[in-house]
Amino acid sequence: MGKYPFQQIASKWLKTQVMLKNKRLVPYIPTTTWFQREHLFSLLERYGLVYLKPDKGGGGVGVVRVEMPARGQYVVHYATVRKNVIGDNALLTFLTQRMLSGKRYILQRGIPLARIKGRPFDIRIVVQKPEAKWVIMGMVAKVAAKAKVVTNRAGGGMALSFADALSKSFHASEEQIKNAQQQLTAIALETASALCERFTRLRVLGLDVGFDDSGCPWIFEVNTRPLFHLFQTVDPPRYRQIIDNQRKIIADEQKRALSAYAHKRTQQRG
Repeated sequence: MGKYPFQQIASKWLKTQVMLKNKRLVPYIPTTTWFQREHLFSLLERYGLVYLKPDKGGGGVGVVRVEMPARGQYVVHYATVRKNVIGDNALLTFLTQRMLSGKRYILQRGIPLARIKGRPFDIRIVVQKPEAKWVIMGMVAKVAAKAKVVTNRAGGGMALSFADALSKSFHASEEQIKNAQQQLTAIALETASALCERFTRLRVLGLDVGFDDSGCPWIFEVNTRPLFHLFQTVDPPRYRQIIDNQRKIIADEQKRALSAYAHKRTQQRG
């Protein structure tokens, strides 16, 4: 039956397409396309910054960041490596060599993230459905390690409370922090509703949402099997509650699966 009996959706592309059908979410979703030559250079011409991501996979593995400071001049970041590349064909060759074998890649418009002491950060929002309704369980900031492309702690990043992150980055007041939290809560619940309408057995989501320099939020990714360790150091009581919910969700789904299996067997015998 597996460790995670609840529904999981691996494809970033598929989740993005479902979310784009919700008009309330469209303003928060960066332009996303499949990786193709024409799409790459079109996005670079338009935005000057793009991310290449494996359609399936997590932990920031295989993510490549491409900047275009001038036409035909590119700066590529992957892991902790920074490489200057001259020429369109040279860029394509270089990217192809960096891409994980057997993986399809998507292109996502790059958003210059707000920073804390020069390091970009985003917010992990955990949403669970332990009973009949989706519940926001917490928000934690992930600050990128020095010279890293991604913010996840597996890459050496650090965790901060939501309030600390906004205070350090934007010098936000308590009222501004409260308003930002309410905005992200609405976005996260809308995301859960949109995805659950298509994938009816979803019970847990981890949203990665970043703020740009002006404080506008953007949804970068939605994980259907998120990790929760960020909360372990920042908010231990909330972490324990998330884990308790997760155990309940797993037990419920295992029970549901066993019941469905028993019903199927009964029908087959009949």
